[in-house]
Amino acid sequence: MINEIFNYALKLNCKIVILSFFLFCNTYSQFYGEEEISPSVLEFMEIANEFSKSYDPVTNSSNMEFRDDEIEHIAELYYRAYEEDPVGFNSYVASKHELWKKYPMDVRSGKLRKKPWQKIYNLRNQISYKYGVVFTEVIGTSAFLRGKFLELTFTDFNVVSIDTLFFKAHTYNFIIEDVLKGNKFFEIGDTISIKMIPNVENPRPEFISVKSYLIPVKTFLDNEKNTFNMVFGYLQNSYGFGGMGVPPKTFPIENEIIIDCEYFGIKDTNWVDFKDYFKQTFLIFN
Repeated sequence: MINEIFNYALKLNCKIVILSFFLFCNTYSQFYGEEEISPSVLEFMEIANEFSKSYDPVTNSSNMEFRDDEIEHIAELYYRAYEEDPVGFNSYVASKHELWKKYPMDVRSGKLRKKPWQKIYNLRNQISYKYGVVFTEVIGTSAFLRGKFLELTFTDFNVVSIDTLFFKAHTYNFIIEDVLKGNKFFEIGDTISIKMIPNVENPRPEFISVKSYLIPVKTFLDNEKNTFNMVFGYLQNSYGFGGMGVPPKTFPIENEIIIDCEYFGIKDTNWVDFKDYFKQTFLIFN
């Protein structure tokens, strides 16, 4: 009995040492913003603004029609906005939203102006008509990382409104084993922390310690603290319908086989083959 307790304690201490090594010997990676907003962001927003002027969300129609080559160019701008400067993209849209809150009404028409994110979604939907929702979701996700799950930690998260609400923020820590998308910001060997506040509408994903997963990663603006956090990308299956009530998609990797990856249009397959398929199918604007 004493030997069993000793062996258990030894294994537990070894696990703690290993996790500590991963957490403290590797740098924590994070998205960062460029000093100037990228040309891709500015051009995409310019087209989104122009498109929104004649777009009717009720009939899902517009007087502004795009040729195939124009849709291809818009898709590339959308890809590069999230690939090159996701923080700058979010910051730019956030600043436009603050302006919208000050002047929500169009003085000349007396109508409510479209919100900046709604303009983006309207134009994003045009991309999906040509390329499909899955392709559009992938190019609009800033990073796809293969990571070994290390540990889950909890912190208090306050939301100030009429009453102060208290939530438990979950922080998922991974060490990066491979980078499929997001090479500008992440390297193999880095550790990352992804934050989430699970609730009924957004259940938490399940991870097993020291197992590998492919995880989609985005950046999210915390308006209260004016900082950016890394969050899971949800990867929708369709637009126009609520996707709440399900956890974000993550894809386990067991014995170098990525499983449950039908979302990408491929069956469970070897990791190396999946990487090639992912690059050829989704990274066409590289």
